[in-house]
Amino acid sequence: KKARETFPAEPQIWIAAAELEEAHLEPPLSEVATEGTEASGADILASSMERSNIVRKIIERAIKSLRNKGVSVDREYWLREAETAEKAGSPLTCRAIVFATAGAGVDELDRKRTWKADAAEALARGSVETARSIYEVAVETFPGKKSLWVLYAKLEGDSGNDLKMDAVLKRAVKRCPRAVVLWLMAAKELWRRGDVSGARAVLEESFAANPDSEDIWLAAFKLEFESRQIERARALLLKAREKAAESSTTSSGSLKSAGERVYLKSAVVEREAGDVHAERALITEGLERHGNVSWKLWLMLGQLERRVGAFDAARDAYAKGTRRLPECAFLWIELAALETSLGNHHKARAVLEQARLRQTAFVTESGTETRGVSAERNGENTDISAKERLWLASIRRERGDAFCFSAPFFCDELGRLKALANSNSAGVVVSVSSTKAPSFGRFGDETVPSQGDTVNGTQKSTFDRDACLSASDALAALALRECPDSGALWAERVLSASRPQRKSRSVDALKRCGDDAKVVAAVARLFWLDRKLDKARAWFHRATTLDSSDGDLWGSFYAFEKRHGDEKNREDVKMKCVAAAPRRGDFWCAARKDPKRWHDPIESVLERVAELVPGGEDR
Repeated sequence: KKARETFPAEPQIWIAAAELEEAHLEPPLSEVATEGTEASGADILASSMERSNIVRKIIERAIKSLRNKGVSVDREYWLREAETAEKAGSPLTCRAIVFATAGAGVDELDRKRTWKADAAEALARGSVETARSIYEVAVETFPGKKSLWVLYAKLEGDSGNDLKMDAVLKRAVKRCPRAVVLWLMAAKELWRRGDVSGARAVLEESFAANPDSEDIWLAAFKLEFESRQIERARALLLKAREKAAESSTTSSGSLKSAGERVYLKSAVVEREAGDVHAERALITEGLERHGNVSWKLWLMLGQLERRVGAFDAARDAYAKGTRRLPECAFLWIELAALETSLGNHHKARAVLEQARLRQTAFVTESGTETRGVSAERNGENTDISAKERLWLASIRRERGDAFCFSAPFFCDELGRLKALANSNSAGVVVSVSSTKAPSFGRFGDETVPSQGDTVNGTQKSTFDRDACLSASDALAALALRECPDSGALWAERVLSASRPQRKSRSVDALKRCGDDAKVVAAVARLFWLDRKLDKARAWFHRATTLDSSDGDLWGSFYAFEKRHGDEKNREDVKMKCVAAAPRRGDFWCAARKDPKRWHDPIESVLERVAELVPGGEDR
């Protein structure tokens, strides 16, 4: 006190006084309460507010005194002092400094942007309490800005404080009841912790504030579906379809037209229940409303018909889909995979060639490359364009590798692939006389009959690997000529290289796409193949850091650790994968959306993908 009277214009003395006062305050009730004397939430809140107010008054008097003495308040200096107080173990002093000085000298129009930047910088330096205080000031100043509430809630979630996150979200939905994203965050956090009834209650409240929100209907469906409550999920979707029918349809052809996703999820429920007729009826009804925009409905119809053995109907569905949405690569690839499964290899090749030509024409007309119709909305496969995906499918088909990762059929096809690989390694030849069970190479290529080689009157075949590699290399060269900066194509080029070509191809790929996660992972695979394990681990780590949303990268990394790492490394990769929650990747989507494994957690999906992805021992 004497120092403050002697040097009233010295900020450090006021800050030291606040820290000293905080150190001598009684601890909050939340710390002193024992099992037998539990304090109520209201008592704990009152205790915390009382302690905070005492420290805040000191800082407010400090700012007032400094201004009276003609000392300008430098907000950057005071925010640095707030971080220093936080690191010194004085969170109340830190908060008081931020509350008193965050808005000093900031124009009202720039406050929101400035405070967002301040909080992000504080978080980058590890000053969580400072960032929390900045967000608190921001949401009190702008209570109707949902982006601030989202950032504030994420901060609490990332810091691992579930109670604080719940409190922030409760305040947020009261201040912004029409902000659907906040309701969904609140429900998801409760569901993630296993509180299904709490999540259900939050969604019921959100219905009252947003009765026409398709996102909330679908969130409620997901909650019931993941809880294996099929009848509840079906009833919710029925109500959602009725709402969608009542709502006005958009005339702009938007990908977010009402009810499209509702029909998709409705078909998924019926597929889960095993009702083929109801599934077909829902898909057909959905296509009548959204057939010009929903490539997924066409895909599901083709997969349904193929699953029940109606191959002509499946071909017709895929063909209609490609006519309606020629820019969608997935429909063309599924059609080619169907023809391959029926032994129509020349048709499959022609389908992919036609798809590439149509895509080139589409890009020429529009001037932009499509990255999958409605893929951006769903957060899937937005890393590569439709043209690149078609080139990859063509290259892999020629080489005899997997080129279609359709979830309902991929695992069965992979089982056949492994059986053929085992039989070929044992010197067993495969008959090509049957049209119902056509012979393939590794994955989809037709075998080449051997001259004069017959057993019991049946012609036998061998797989001409060299011819297939030559054809795929020629296609790869054409693909890179059209897409010279495609990381996916360069990665494929590296992985298909023979031993003498590996180094030169990997150098070329890194020169072109050195920061592409797929290229980095391909180089990691080469290090794995050469048994340079430390380098392989470092490059896999770099790949997953560059793109944590690609599940195939995590699967390859985990497969590597399962083969050459210890338990600690494996658990570390698994934990990081769960935190990243990947949503993309060919093998990842095939495993994640496999109807037999629909409800599996991320850990199980990662184990499955690690079995599916090619490892360092392949090729």
